[in-house]
Formats: sequence, C-alpha cells, structure tokens
Amino acid sequence: ATWMADTQWIDTGKPVSASSLLKLFKEADDRLVALERTVAARYTQNASQMLAAGPGVKVVGYTKDYDTDDAMNPNTGDYACPVAGLYRVTAALEFPAGTLPVGGANMSLNLTVEGGTATVIHDLSTTETYARIMGTVTTRCTKGQKLSLNFHHDAPPTWNTSGSADYN
Repeated sequence: ATWMADTQWIDTGKPVSASSLLKLFKEADDRLVALERTVAARYTQNASQMLAAGPGVKVVGYTKDYDTDDAMNPNTGDYACPVAGLYRVTAALEFPAGTLPVGGANMSLNLTVEGGTATVIHDLSTTETYARIMGTVTTRCTKGQKLSLNFHHDAPPTWNTSGSADYN
C-alpha cells in the first residue's frame, strides 16, 4: 500500500481518507449540538383572520414574540424546523361571540407536517356561538421540514378568529 497524506488505516484494514473522517466527525458533532440545543418560538395572531369552510385552511398572519432561529414565515404560516428532532407544538384559536353559526359546527385545529399527514391538535363540536379550540401535539421533524397549523370547520360561510394575542 502506498501511504498518502490524505489516507489513514483503520482496524478494518482499508484506507479511509482524512477528509472522509473529518466529514464523519463533523456530522457527529452536528448531531450532538442539535441534541444539546434549545429550539423555541412563540407567535401570536394580533389580527383577526377569516377562515373559509372546508379542510386545511392555513393559519397565517403571525407576530413574533420570540424565535431562537427566526424559523417562522408569518405570512405563509410555515415554520421550518431548524434541527431534526421532536417538536412540541401548543396552539389555540379563539372565536368571539356571535361569529360562530347558531346550531353548532364541527371544527378541528391540525398540525400539518410537510410531506406527512395532519395531526389533530383539538377537535370540537360546538353548539355555542363562542368557542376556543386549543391543544398540544408532539411530532418528529427533519431539518428544514415545514410545520403549519390548519383549521377545518364544516359550517359555511366563513369564521373570524378573535385576533386576541392572548389566545391565538
């Protein structure tokens, strides 16, 4: 075997380049940093959003309280996961009195993972004219994968969120 500056022998007896080893060490280091790193964000809705009847109406129009990675696009409602791992998402929407249809409706607040299925955060059937829908879900996310909140209701025509940053 010929020894070159970029080659080392390891216990398998096969040469491995120093640049390949460096790449493996960097990947391992990145994974450890991701395990030790806190990722946190909180966004609220400070203005009412009209939500049409039907499935998967994306919640948008967020105002940032804090975000360790500036990972949210408030206009599209997409949060790009800055590191791979488990993400716990807590969400709530409030509908002011008089905006929900009299006679009841079915609604759900869902977390959608890009390339995956939606997970129900909270499901509610209401006969009130006022409601708050909220919950928490944990999901796995790869680095760069997008999360979004989507709302479904089956009572036309449209509903408005309250626009209260205390609950949205």
